[in-house]
Amino acid sequence: MFVKPSDFCINLLFYFGKVGAGAIGCEHLKNFAMMGIGCSVTGQVFVTDMDTIEKSNLNRQFLFRPGDVQVIVVLFISKLA
Repeated sequence: MFVKPSDFCINLLFYFGKVGAGAIGCEHLKNFAMMGIGCSVTGQVFVTDMDTIEKSNLNRQFLFRPGDVQVIVVLFISKLA
């Protein structure tokens, strides 16, 4: 029997809210993805962060790389999805 990744999705959580994508927020987003939160057909995770990616933050925000500096955080994260 083959198991699809979608079999592990948490389909009971259709919408899950999240504010911020800083140092702790990046870790939460990674954990949400690993747990399958918001991955059903109608599932969504809302990320709101009005900052831009700064070079000084790269050491604690593992989603971003030096080439991403000065990009708006939510625009970058939305491309990852």
